[in-house]
Amino acid sequence: MSDRQPDGASRKPRRVGCARISRDLDEPMAGAAGRADAWVLVEHPGPWPSEAPEGILPDAVIEHLGQPGVRVVLVRRPRSRTVTRPACFVASTHPDGPWVRRVEIETYDDLLTLDVAAAAAGVRPVAGEPHDLPLVLVCTHGRRDVCCAELGRPLLPGMSARDDVDVWECTHVGGDRFAANVVLLPHGLHYSRLVDESAAAVLDAYVDGRVVSEHLRGRSAFSQPAQVAEHAVRQHTGITEVDGFAILSEQVDKDGTSARVEIRHLSTTFVVCAERTPTPGAPETHACVRGVEPARWSSWRASSVEEIGGC
Repeated sequence: MSDRQPDGASRKPRRVGCARISRDLDEPMAGAAGRADAWVLVEHPGPWPSEAPEGILPDAVIEHLGQPGVRVVLVRRPRSRTVTRPACFVASTHPDGPWVRRVEIETYDDLLTLDVAAAAAGVRPVAGEPHDLPLVLVCTHGRRDVCCAELGRPLLPGMSARDDVDVWECTHVGGDRFAANVVLLPHGLHYSRLVDESAAAVLDAYVDGRVVSEHLRGRSAFSQPAQVAEHAVRQHTGITEVDGFAILSEQVDKDGTSARVEIRHLSTTFVVCAERTPTPGAPETHACVRGVEPARWSSWRASSVEEIGGC
């Protein structure tokens, strides 16, 4: 996991060109995905202000959707700037049965009818229709971070040419310095530092019900130590199936620097110990944006993986 701990004034990004400084750091991506149990995707053609969806959706809608565990992002078709009736998707990333439903809305005020707390608990809404194609979100939020636009947009032509996934540009999903950033729903898998070839491999695996561990930051339904645990078990065992993982228990020390996670895959249980340490050589400011507050980075890493039984 990689934590950004801000000091000082609020973020005011300014375009300065793109630098991939995190590639030069000894900083793992595993465990760096933001936490979310449910996602609400709302179509908007842009332009998107840096803090979107704030500034786009009505304040009452922002407040209604802003429930614990719910992530709200704006989406648009690649390079599309025309929206007559906005699309809306609600997704639950609950490991026991992730799902996506498309909900019809006429205006953004209709979002006030969504029961997002139920979605975060994994309860399927009565409204809407099942959406069977995997949703692929590519962060291109240039006003938030120029790297996301400059490195995300080149992925769109190849991804959009496929007929086995549903591809959308989206606003900020976290991990700007790891761009290009992609989220796969309904499982909430975060991938980063993708280029055309690695993106194609990730999508090929996902539509086949598998996970590529390389470039994987984590599953949004899991905490960051648990994301590291899943990644470590996959690396240790070679498991590639996307489903079948469950977190049995998790203990994090009071100082937040070590964790013990019991994680099960199907009938086998593993114990993973992880530690969080400062990222060596990390910059004090963001790699792609000047004029932002200083930042300190730290990373979760698995220190041991032990299989403790199966049946």
